[in-house]
Amino acid sequence: MKTFSSLNREGKFNNIVTAEYDLLIVGGGITGAGIALDAVSRGLRVALVEKNDFASGTSSRSTKLIHGGLRYLKQGQIKLVKETGKERKIVYKNARHLVYPRSMLIPVFRKRGYRKFWLRLALTVYDYFAGVSRDEKKRMLSKNDVLERMPVADKSHVLAGALYYEYKVNDARLTIEVIKTAAELGCSILNYVEVLNFSYTTNGKVSGALVEDRISGEKGKIYASFVVNATGQWVDLIRIMDYSDAHKMLFITKGIHLTVSKEFFTLQEAVYFPTKDSRMIFAIPHKSVIYIGTTDTPYQENLDEVSAKKEDVEYLLNAVNEVFDINLQEYQVQSTWAGVRPLLYKRGKKPSEMPRKDEIVESRSGLINIAGGKLTGYRKMAEKLVDLLMHKSSGEFVKCKTKNIVLSGADFDIKQGSIALTEYADHKFDEVKQTGIGVEYFKALFYRYGSNINIVSNKAFDYYNEDKDSAYAWIKAEVWYCIHYEMLHKLADFYFIRTDQAIFDKNQIAKNIEVVASCMASFLGWLEQEKERQIVELKNKIR
Repeated sequence: MKTFSSLNREGKFNNIVTAEYDLLIVGGGITGAGIALDAVSRGLRVALVEKNDFASGTSSRSTKLIHGGLRYLKQGQIKLVKETGKERKIVYKNARHLVYPRSMLIPVFRKRGYRKFWLRLALTVYDYFAGVSRDEKKRMLSKNDVLERMPVADKSHVLAGALYYEYKVNDARLTIEVIKTAAELGCSILNYVEVLNFSYTTNGKVSGALVEDRISGEKGKIYASFVVNATGQWVDLIRIMDYSDAHKMLFITKGIHLTVSKEFFTLQEAVYFPTKDSRMIFAIPHKSVIYIGTTDTPYQENLDEVSAKKEDVEYLLNAVNEVFDINLQEYQVQSTWAGVRPLLYKRGKKPSEMPRKDEIVESRSGLINIAGGKLTGYRKMAEKLVDLLMHKSSGEFVKCKTKNIVLSGADFDIKQGSIALTEYADHKFDEVKQTGIGVEYFKALFYRYGSNINIVSNKAFDYYNEDKDSAYAWIKAEVWYCIHYEMLHKLADFYFIRTDQAIFDKNQIAKNIEVVASCMASFLGWLEQEKERQIVELKNKIR
């Protein structure tokens, strides 16, 4: 596996601003990452720049689900259900360490949410058109079945329920693995590089961009035959830089999630339940917490500083308290995360009516903008866009290959299926347990890095053999791996993007923050002042 390192950044920046490319992608979320992988796998010379860290926008702030498209049935979007079901299978096949099926309970209440007949019909249609496998098809539940699975506030309101399957995913890690796979195939990629403005030919066609390395302050121009704006929530801001076309493309809404300890909310089954204002909310057990979400409110504030407000948190807590036999309070909230949905703007539509589909719009200058869409459909979005580029270029049309490209970390020489993967993880643990690592800690690393755990393990053995300190050896090995193979630059990015400790395991940060910061300082050459600045930045971000 090639390194994808934070080191020698000056050389990497000089290389990217002195070469010429077929395609420059602006934006390192899942959409830009997917386009980069598709394009480079078809033989195009591709560069991608991201002004912050990869996946630092919406791509790390979702509900952490690869949806199968159940919600689209209400709008009669059968074609979209079929496509979403197919894409979910592809993501599962190509990123097995990050994606796994999870049963979801939908309760049927007397006066809100789905009616029993409609739910049975909808899930039957969904199973058929989404191509759901036999062992994951819907299962209708009696009232007693539902009451055994969820602590309901008013049992008399429960009529029945159903189980269906969604697929859990670490959204940020999925983006990182797509980025790494594209880099492995030859894509030139840098985070913390911001586009300042575009370059144009004499006839007004976009030909590249002036960029700035936000770490070193260096500037340079990247030249490309095509430029794609895949910046998600920032699409309209990037389009304003392009003189040729700046009408509004997006309608932005905000969604927040919160976590509470299982100590306060005992729930064994993930539940998808209705609210009194006719919305649907998830409550999902994960590690030591239950996470709850999401809201959906119009957002017109700073896109770089999206946060959960008091009223957002109160809305989710009230929704849970109305349905479940609990009384959650704000002080019990362990963490929150907030992101925005870059929906396609349609005049006269309500926020809930704004389409969730993706759209490609070409400006008069030739700047290609892509917006909308969902995490599940990232690969198909990329395919459509690169097909467009192929038709526009003078070269031979090359078909999309990403359906069969296994992502970084998912290169397991074992049969398909989560059971086989569990056995593989057990085997890998047996190989390293002599270092003293605990089984739960190792499993967390395994499902974070997948088959690349071998690289982490080998480095951990090296460090362990130096001083026999197991905890230090594994933390140092993980940080070393993220710097050398995942272009990690900042302490906060380790906790928010490379791992999910900042939202699901905040207590762990207090235990290892000094060790992680010291390791990063050693590898990246930080002075003590910079190390302390990084720690303060992380703590401010967590609050």
